[in-house]
Amino acid sequence: MKIMKGFFIHTGFVLILIGLSIICVDQVSANINNYYADLEKCKQIVKSVDINYTKFKDGANKVKDAIGDVSLSFDFYLD
Repeated sequence: MKIMKGFFIHTGFVLILIGLSIICVDQVSANINNYYADLEKCKQIVKSVDINYTKFKDGANKVKDAIGDVSLSFDFYLD
């Protein structure tokens, strides 16, 4: 009887350890999947910002040139 009690206690500890290991592996794999999903979203955001910055830069250069033309035609200097 004492041997059976020790066997069940040992088996219980082993099952608890296996369960905790499965939970830890699941959490680690979920974190890895979330990391790669966030990395892909970050790449998309960076690409979008790059495209929009190029458009903004072109527009800003046009405004700067227009201000330069106006300042030359009225003979004044803008800071």
